[in-house]
Amino acid sequence: MNWYYQTLNPEAGEALAEVKKSNVAVLPILVPAASDGIRNALAVQVSESVSAIMELNNRLAGTKTPDEVTRLVRRREATDRRIDQLVYELYGLTDAEVAIVEPT
Repeated sequence: MNWYYQTLNPEAGEALAEVKKSNVAVLPILVPAASDGIRNALAVQVSESVSAIMELNNRLAGTKTPDEVTRLVRRREATDRRIDQLVYELYGLTDAEVAIVEPT
């Protein structure tokens, strides 16, 4: 979404660029139909994974030992990669399309 937003937003990259409702409104946010069981299941997995990242961030804020920080950061990174894969599947992206939006 970040890549897409920056592509559409004329202020992207500017210092103090403002997030405007009109720019966000055009983002292609998929809301699965109630009858679309597969997409609904993927959307639930994305939501659960986002919640897991938020919990990991909370735990990281209170962690003091370097080993625990490393372990939590690795779990957060793995969960973030999982979210990416779920979103690619949810939107039906091809490998070529994923290559466009993935940082190199």
